[in-house]
Amino acid sequence: MKSRLICLLFLAALLLACEDATRVDSISLSQNTLSLRIAESVQLEVILSPLASSSYNTVTWTSSDPSVATVDARGLITAVYVGECTVTASAGGRTASCVVTVGTTRISPVFTRAIAVGGTDDNASSANHITLFLLDSASAFDTVTMRPAASASYLLLDIESPWDDTGVAAGDYAVSEIPQPYSCMPGSLLRNGEISLLTGSYMVIPGDTLLIGRGSFSVSSPDSGAVSGSFDCDGYEILSFAYSGGITYYDTGENGGTVERFVYDRIQQEQNGKTPDSRYYMTALTLTASSSRSIRVNLVSPLSSPGYIAPGQYSITGSAAPFCILSCASLADNCPVYVNSAGEERLLVSGSLTVAYRDGEPLCSGIFHDADGAVIICSPE
Repeated sequence: MKSRLICLLFLAALLLACEDATRVDSISLSQNTLSLRIAESVQLEVILSPLASSSYNTVTWTSSDPSVATVDARGLITAVYVGECTVTASAGGRTASCVVTVGTTRISPVFTRAIAVGGTDDNASSANHITLFLLDSASAFDTVTMRPAASASYLLLDIESPWDDTGVAAGDYAVSEIPQPYSCMPGSLLRNGEISLLTGSYMVIPGDTLLIGRGSFSVSSPDSGAVSGSFDCDGYEILSFAYSGGITYYDTGENGGTVERFVYDRIQQEQNGKTPDSRYYMTALTLTASSSRSIRVNLVSPLSSPGYIAPGQYSITGSAAPFCILSCASLADNCPVYVNSAGEERLLVSGSLTVAYRDGEPLCSGIFHDADGAVIICSPE
């Protein structure tokens, strides 16, 4: 009888000890508030009292809104999208919470000029393919290459404007991967090793380039030049802007003279020695289309790129400097020339050619003006 009583007392003590081991008097978290950017993750730590509680193994985690932030079984919080939610840890009938706010970087550039370049149906969308540049007060624009200066900060919008309007038509434009009237192409980056080529719409700021993913903008009138909109960018930035001050339009299409679309399928390059001062390499580049048309240019590359054409934008100038296309006053050897389907050679007097690489092969695109004012738009097949 006595031994049975001892066993019962031992079991009772054991049960009390087990209950004490799992008892939770209080629960707290390492942080009660969090501010995260989209895709950012933070590990929360849970603290139970008493510290010796075995309930650490039974802590459960929940998020009040997984579309804003999720939490896994270990308390790792990951931001999903802009908003606010509450992450709760539970153990032993006690709870503790952390308020999670997910935000993003907001960018509001101030533009003082708007320049539009285009007027051709490049994308077979029955609309004017126009590049709209919005620039700040410190940014220069080169009317030869029709591009902002290398040091410029600007917003580039790759848009389709209706044919029945000259320049950028008034209306609402939305980002779309399908070229159509009142559309704006999203930004993309073509990479091949260290070489990259930007296409579509994007924002260039000091030290960074933001690819536009979705959003819209409106043009109230090309004359008043009121342009405003908002975009989501690839780094989860929100880009908002409002500009008023007129849009300068450079018509390189049907309304501005003869336009020839040159789509090449063959490329040939040949080392052409060094410049007279022996400081740079010259490379003769020939682009040939199936229609027997061709473009011949002589590119100047830095000595750091022997044996191949350095990637970058080459512009027709009168100097033999890196990333230039040698120019001539009249047709002669090494002059930039466009040969049409009739075999006629036409001197190219201005323009530029961008060289990138894909799968180890050069990829060239650009726009040139000949001596008669015609526009030749060059692109790969």
